[in-house]
Amino acid sequence: MALTILKDCSGMDAAVEWVSMFDLTMPVHCDADELIWNTFNPDITFPAKPQAIVVDRDMTVLANEWEIDATDQAEAAVLDALE
Repeated sequence: MALTILKDCSGMDAAVEWVSMFDLTMPVHCDADELIWNTFNPDITFPAKPQAIVVDRDMTVLANEWEIDATDQAEAAVLDALE
């Protein structure tokens, strides 16, 4: 499942607006206080993007990538987990 996390937002109304604007079907969360961001990247300052995090059903982080090829690395982690 994909998730979009917004940093520069004023609240969940902004997340709902983002969903509507981009016709998203994935969950969108407002993280203005950076609680989620800091959980995964305490040493990286915003805006280090893109970022892709893959978490399995046991809540084990399989990939936490923020390089330019983050999406490709995350996809590879998912495919490896499915084998």
